[in-house]
Amino acid sequence: MRHRLSALLVVAAALTTTAAPAAPPRGVSPGSAEAFLAAPGGCPTFSWTMSLEAPRLELLVQQTEEGRDRAVLRTTLPAGATAWTPPADRCLAAGSYAWVVRSLGEERAPWSAPLFFTVPPPATALNLERAVELLRELATRDPVARQRLLEALTDPDAVASDRDPVLTRKSLLAAATAIHGEVADSSGETYGVRGVVASADGSGVRADNTAGGPDLVLGAAEPAQLTESALVRVSGTDVAFDFANPGTGTMTLRVDGVSVDTALTPIDWSRLTSVPAGFADGTDDNTTYSAGNQLALAGTSFAVLEGADSGLDADTLDGFQGTAYQRRVSGTCADDEMLRGIAEDGTAICDAAGAPPVFVFVTGGAGTGNAWSSLAIGTDGHPVIAFGDLVHQQLSVAKCHDPLCIDRTVSAADTTALGGLGAWCSLAIGRDGFPVIGHYDTMGPVRVTKCNDPACSGGDEISTEVDPGALTYPGAGASVAIGADGLPVMSYQGAASWDLRVLKCDDPACTGGGDTVSVVDDSADDATGYHSSLAIGRDGLPVMSYSDSTGALRLARCNDPACAGGDESLSTIGGPAFYTSLAIGVDGLPIVAYYDPSGSVGAVKCDNPSCTARTTTTIDGPSPSVGAYLSLAIGNDGLPVISYEDETAHALRIARCADPGCVQSAVVTLDDSANEVGWYTSIAVGADGRPVVSYIDYTANVLKLAKCSNAGCRP
Repeated sequence: MRHRLSALLVVAAALTTTAAPAAPPRGVSPGSAEAFLAAPGGCPTFSWTMSLEAPRLELLVQQTEEGRDRAVLRTTLPAGATAWTPPADRCLAAGSYAWVVRSLGEERAPWSAPLFFTVPPPATALNLERAVELLRELATRDPVARQRLLEALTDPDAVASDRDPVLTRKSLLAAATAIHGEVADSSGETYGVRGVVASADGSGVRADNTAGGPDLVLGAAEPAQLTESALVRVSGTDVAFDFANPGTGTMTLRVDGVSVDTALTPIDWSRLTSVPAGFADGTDDNTTYSAGNQLALAGTSFAVLEGADSGLDADTLDGFQGTAYQRRVSGTCADDEMLRGIAEDGTAICDAAGAPPVFVFVTGGAGTGNAWSSLAIGTDGHPVIAFGDLVHQQLSVAKCHDPLCIDRTVSAADTTALGGLGAWCSLAIGRDGFPVIGHYDTMGPVRVTKCNDPACSGGDEISTEVDPGALTYPGAGASVAIGADGLPVMSYQGAASWDLRVLKCDDPACTGGGDTVSVVDDSADDATGYHSSLAIGRDGLPVMSYSDSTGALRLARCNDPACAGGDESLSTIGGPAFYTSLAIGVDGLPIVAYYDPSGSVGAVKCDNPSCTARTTTTIDGPSPSVGAYLSLAIGNDGLPVISYEDETAHALRIARCADPGCVQSAVVTLDDSANEVGWYTSIAVGADGRPVVSYIDYTANVLKLAKCSNAGCRP
């Protein structure tokens, strides 16, 4: 055998001497490079390690009989394989083998060093018989027998005794397994499991007891003992014995010769214990019933009482009440849509399937420095954005020529003032389709800029100082809307007296000299008019939200188009609040979103025109701290959508309301880039029903635009 092994090593060395650009695989098992090791069974798992990944591998197994060598297994394996087990139809017969593996894909790739193993023959009846005899000798504590067993178990080529030349380690292990449990007692008798024996129904385990002890002991820590009289298990915990029969035949449990079948064998009533008194006779004939409130009992049947005196009208339960019950759900969503909710009438509310939003840097490059933004949808369905250009000290406008603003025109709309124009700007689209922008000059008054084309790019825009009395830069901005007469209306804070004012223009450019400036709220105790937001109600009259220096959230309703009557309705509807944004809901009533300085986004939905009845909801926050620079719009489906900054993550967030009052909503982080983003947000909803948001990337000082891929801005 030693000579044969040396010859095989020479052959393997010849296979691996050719130079190769990479180290070959290294065999792990089965076998050894120094000696033949036994591999029980004919289907061992071949395993190896790789220094470099190869596109494919080739494994070769060669039988090494005296006088001839022949390949018996050869297979190609995929890249990354480090193990392979032959299928059942390719298992190896008893014999001696060597195996190698190599990478394919490189010319003349080297083989691994060979490993040698043997597949022992199966144990024969003679093997098992002699193994049993030897183990019995060991059980008598014979030192010579014990040494023979040790030799047989440690050396696969050694014999267990001089008279048993074929008794190998495999036969000993097989025999030991077959008679596992046989033990000698002090009198020399044996008891326990004697072996696997044939029975009428298959194979079974025979338990012999010649010493009077337990027939079978199961377990160790908490043993169960099967004796002639009982099955006893001493257990410190609850235990259940299951008698399972995975075969197709029947299994019957007999106790004292009587078959026990709980489904068919009745249990005598007298054998039951702890039976309630009412059931002691075994007959349930003395149970009584009584009808509760709004129920009637006739015999054993209950009925619901109806009528004015019953306190319950069963017909109301049978019918449909829209305010209390949901109508049966109907309708489906298209393949490219997802279910967002169920309407009151039972129809499905669908939305486009989620996809990431599209982000566009509207401005950028050398000399860029932007702040503030205000966005509206032009008559062509594409966004128009007003913003402040801090570098050039001007009001600028970006006109998008497609929904994503990939193609756009950026123009200077107002460059006339001494200070930085465009502060706290607000943009609306006039009836002529041209932008109207209210804004502050940081060194002077409130201004209105009227563009003469949709992109404000003609160089002939009209910019007007509209309130000479507001000569210093206040702490909050303007809000512009187009009135019922098609002329601009703007709310803003008057700097001289820190009050809330309204400008009503008498022409589209506010240049006619007949414009009306009205003080709407001039609280004598506190400064007011911070971050006003104006919308036109269904009655054609302005409605505004704003806050005062105490943090109170205020609402002003004008009684004329110019708010000039001195009789405007003023009320406090909540707080603390900052950065307010107002819109008119589909019910014609205001909804106001606001930033709570504690770090949350809130909403107040008015339930009547004066907002004396209202619903207040916290939408997001205060952990994380969110809500600065918020903006509110109403979607095409009548549901509000709000953009704002996540101050903790410095990200842009969107809250999509699930109802007109925003009692329920879903919050999505829209832009969480590495930069600090989400400043001065402005949101609108395109003709496709998908929100679009303009905002400032504060880190880069550039204007960005985010276009959602669906109405809920779900990624």
